[in-house]
Amino acid sequence: MQPTRHDKLKTIGIAVFDGFSLPEIARIVESFERANDLSERGRHTPDCYRVHLLSSLGGRIASSSAVLVWTESIETGRQLDDLHALFVAGGPGVSHALRDDVLLAWLRRACALTGYVFPVDEGHLLLDAAGFAPYTGSPPRMSTLLAQFVPNPFAEIIRRNETNNVSEKIQSSARWLEANGHLQVGVDEAARMAQMSERNFLRRFKAELGVTPSDYLLYVRLDMSCRMLAETTLPVGSIARRCGIGSGGRLAKLFRKHLGKTPTAYRANHRRPGA
Repeated sequence: MQPTRHDKLKTIGIAVFDGFSLPEIARIVESFERANDLSERGRHTPDCYRVHLLSSLGGRIASSSAVLVWTESIETGRQLDDLHALFVAGGPGVSHALRDDVLLAWLRRACALTGYVFPVDEGHLLLDAAGFAPYTGSPPRMSTLLAQFVPNPFAEIIRRNETNNVSEKIQSSARWLEANGHLQVGVDEAARMAQMSERNFLRRFKAELGVTPSDYLLYVRLDMSCRMLAETTLPVGSIARRCGIGSGGRLAKLFRKHLGKTPTAYRANHRRPGA
């Protein structure tokens, strides 16, 4: 996975073995690809990611579903130099991987040098065997882990209002849009709140926050929708109405456009424990 933007390039390692479980690993790779795509379009943080699949010997590795993936060898040692995070796969092949002394020795070194280490399902058995225990209790859900690296892009846009380069009037109008996003409000009302002509307001808002007021209002509503999908069991249609979007059909259309998935799929991937 090769990002095309390099201002904050971070290396992600995923340790796999013969018989690893592919679905969760594919989800991790897809999440970082999505983060790179959002970054390229200016809808996310400047961070970009390069993902490496790593195995003891490198070359082709068969997943538990017999799908072959290409990996790099951990023996090169190069991956330890700038590894930002390491995910350790699980799957039925873990019992054999536990007898791989080369892999376990590498995990000991990697865990000592890497800022973030996350087991995937049975991957915790490999970390235990390597003498590394990142969690004292139950490990967090994968969606919670990935959210550390790939938060919803709408929240990132809204946080721009907290920077020092935004004038007081534009900050106040943006906060007003955030507070009233669940209502049927318009840009003309936000301009009046800022005590500016609508034309000047549109120009200043776009110049300072990088998006138009109408887009900002949409992102406020989508951010609210993301949080409610993750934190509640309310139906999608009810969430859409509570967030000022109107209907579940329109919310689904917006999610497919901006996130490439349906609200139901987003909820399945981001449901908070206890929700």
